[in-house]
Amino acid sequence: MKSKLFVFLICVVTPVLSFGQDLPDLGDVTEEEFPLARERVLGNALMRKIRSSDSYVLDPEILEYLDDLGHKLASRSSVPERYFEFFLINDSSINAFALPGGYVGVHSGLFLSSADESELAGVLGHEIAHIQQRHIARMLASQRKLGVASLAGLGLAILASRSSGQLAEAALATSQAAPLQAMLSFSRDHEREADRFGLGIMSSAGFNPVSAVTFFDRMYRETRVYQGALPGYMQTHPMTHERMADLQARLASVEVKQSESSLHYSLIKERIRLISEGGESAEKHFEELIEHGNYSEQVAGRYGRVIATLSRDAIDKDRENVARDDIAWLNGEFPVDVLILVAAAESSVKFGDLATGLQKYESALQLYPHRVSLLRGKSRLLKAMGRASELESFLTSVFNASQSISDPILYELRAWAYQALSLSMNYHSDLSMVAYLYGNLDAAIREIKLARDSDEQNFYLRSQIDSRLAELIAEKVEMEK
Repeated sequence: MKSKLFVFLICVVTPVLSFGQDLPDLGDVTEEEFPLARERVLGNALMRKIRSSDSYVLDPEILEYLDDLGHKLASRSSVPERYFEFFLINDSSINAFALPGGYVGVHSGLFLSSADESELAGVLGHEIAHIQQRHIARMLASQRKLGVASLAGLGLAILASRSSGQLAEAALATSQAAPLQAMLSFSRDHEREADRFGLGIMSSAGFNPVSAVTFFDRMYRETRVYQGALPGYMQTHPMTHERMADLQARLASVEVKQSESSLHYSLIKERIRLISEGGESAEKHFEELIEHGNYSEQVAGRYGRVIATLSRDAIDKDRENVARDDIAWLNGEFPVDVLILVAAAESSVKFGDLATGLQKYESALQLYPHRVSLLRGKSRLLKAMGRASELESFLTSVFNASQSISDPILYELRAWAYQALSLSMNYHSDLSMVAYLYGNLDAAIREIKLARDSDEQNFYLRSQIDSRLAELIAEKVEMEK
């Protein structure tokens, strides 16, 4: 995986070269000096490669949860209209980071180390504050003043200075990234400003700011005890005694609210645990929660045990019966919760009752018509049942109804349907979209050209394909400047 990350990070260098040619010499960054659009270009270049890495988590339930929580917080910032995207990196280091363009990454290790939802919200609020205050843009604008001779490693250095673990290691494997890393680290003033605004953001969104300070204090204490192996968050967001004291003092100026963690925080945490730790370790934890935990922990444990069973290739009858009992209990407690409805539909399919599974997916989609996990589940089931025409019709209606749904797996499933229906032009067009969404621009261009070269007489689609090809080529030219 490290070699793959190394390759994709090298690819970031090219689009960044044209990005730093007119950085200002002095003063604070302004919209004229470093426009938001340019930040977005740089962020897109980084994210295109991150999405193609093994550490990027594509689980739709996790992404949906982070998106909901992140935008709840961002809506309370001073820039609620700005673009934000939240994602998970499967890395055991305790870290989170902001990238140019409104992107916020959370490591699985940090999510699992959070004691409650307010602690997690405190970290996200801090990262949102970095974006709100345009700290990254200000640092980029300072590089000319600092006399940096070459900006070829800028994208690598940004990632190395923001993240930790495998992403940072891959970035620092290049000689270009290392000299710039320290220059792109947030200053003490940046961190204190993000602390101040971050506490205000999370408090305004209804979370308990005491939890955020508790999290930072816990990391600060670990920093003092384990000087040789600092938590990742403390490496990229250094905590000092003065900063900790400032955080404690700021609690007096914000409204302190009691806030219970949501059901989805508890369930998603166990979903991440299964991905991060693997089946055997996670299953032991689920059993402990069920046997010895309080009510909410038992709920999370039963949900974890179900998804752990569903993740297995082979399931014996005893495990199946336990999973059925867990699903029945969870359904009784939370009859309309989307995570439980998805698990119930998946279990019917996994246990061989395809008709019931399809019925459950369709019923759940009546309540949650744009839920990606439900769309994927029904689509995969239609494929398994060989119903290509129905699958194509279903997904086409989904894409037509919502322009915001851009899931590569859904496009891949529709591509299968087009191939089964011998619609070559549509097939290659969707494969182009799959490649693009996974971050492979060259493959996207190659597939759209195959679609264009098809001998099918669909002039309306051919016009769309010609337009799409022009867009992709223009994007590639811009990246190669």
